[in-house]
Amino acid sequence: MMRFPFTEQFLWDVYQTVEGLNDFHRALAPRGMREAMNPELRQLRRTYEKRRSAQQFSKLVYDLKRRGVIKIQGEGVLLTSKGREEALRIRWKLAECQKRNDGKMAMVMYDLPEKQRQMRDIFRSVLVCLGYQEFQKSVWVSKKKVEHETEEAIREYNLWEYARLFIIKEIPV
Repeated sequence: MMRFPFTEQFLWDVYQTVEGLNDFHRALAPRGMREAMNPELRQLRRTYEKRRSAQQFSKLVYDLKRRGVIKIQGEGVLLTSKGREEALRIRWKLAECQKRNDGKMAMVMYDLPEKQRQMRDIFRSVLVCLGYQEFQKSVWVSKKKVEHETEEAIREYNLWEYARLFIIKEIPV
């Protein structure tokens, strides 16, 4: 497993906590009643405050807010859509993808319209994180077991209309 910068690891842990609670409004609530009701949040805060001083932790939260990754609302901290996308990219980077033993490859073909250029760039970066290599324009292949993660990315970004995932076998000539 590769090591990630403190900020990326923190953002990924926030995402996991939020997804686990299934309620963005309770994520990283300040000390008090909300944390008492959500021990996972209290533990997450303590873990990061132990690894960094309280001042450094505050700077981390401030930086994520400035970058538009989180948003302070009332007493809580919300993960923005940009923050969710960044956390998912981190998740795919963290994924331990094993090499396939069956001689097959995952192949993704996609054709996103020009008006979705930003989404195309995001999807391409996800494919790179998953270990895909560009075979030709808009056709990517990987010799790793990444079909589940690829399907998840296609579903997460709602690209079923534009992208197809195949498991293929190369036939030597």
